[in-house]
Amino acid sequence: MTEPEYIAYFEGLASKHKAIRHVPGDESSQGFFLVQDDNMAELEQAVRNKLQLPALLLDQYFDELDTTQDNNRLRIEGGFSIICKIEQGDTASIRAARHQARLIARSVLGRLRKELRPGGGLSAQNVVMLPVNAGEPTPILGGNATGWGYAITWQMPTSMAVSTDDWLDL
Repeated sequence: MTEPEYIAYFEGLASKHKAIRHVPGDESSQGFFLVQDDNMAELEQAVRNKLQLPALLLDQYFDELDTTQDNNRLRIEGGFSIICKIEQGDTASIRAARHQARLIARSVLGRLRKELRPGGGLSAQNVVMLPVNAGEPTPILGGNATGWGYAITWQMPTSMAVSTDDWLDL
């Protein structure tokens, strides 16, 4: 799975979830944001000026090649958060937003697991999701949002074949 495929998959989930209703390309319905290089200033600005809440925030992923067995695997480690609107300085509002975000995030995790089953979009790519998903609260963002995020780890087959097209001496 390439990074553009990973991003498109999660943006698609944001557009399908009834609570988020992200519409790609429609500035008035932006419920998805890709967090680039942990750029908090850009994220805070998007929360204040661009995103419609609740929204799905997608972390960039890291990958790792596992070549310890004959069937080489690519491991993708990433995560996503759901953020919801809060009333600034209101502790009860913060707790309620995190609760709402946790419920939506668990719904997204449920959808991921459903698509790993035979016939699902991820199963067609032989993706396996590791069974533990650590969750944690997000910080308060832009003064008006907070939420809940989960880490995900996917594994899938990959090729480590050496192509003669890539090398001058082969």
